[in-house]
Amino acid sequence: MTHFKSRIAGRASGAVLLGAASALALTIASTGSALAGNTCELSAGGNGGATTSVDSTAFACGPSATADGDDTTAVGSGALAEGKEATAVGRQSTADGEKATAIGRGATADGDRTTTVGAYSTA
Repeated sequence: MTHFKSRIAGRASGAVLLGAASALALTIASTGSALAGNTCELSAGGNGGATTSVDSTAFACGPSATADGDDTTAVGSGALAEGKEATAVGRQSTADGEKATAIGRGATADGDRTTTVGAYSTA
């Protein structure tokens, strides 16, 4: 029974963290003029170089941030989201896989439906 409760608590905390990351991304996005399918620049002079795929629902925000896939989100310097519905939030974070989520500096979620939270964490 304890193991079952632990699994439920783990899923709930994961959902809370994903919700918090989504809220953070929306807050950052709302401070500029970027819309879904566009890039936003967080560095002075507009030389940040954030890029998105041709999908109108991809969103990248930050110097060298790349959202490359359907419904992907990359927020942070060098953040990379590849794979359908992938999300990378944090400097040099990478979400590589369908519905992969990486939150934190240098965090890497490598594989479909993987989630990692914390600086330099991996899944």
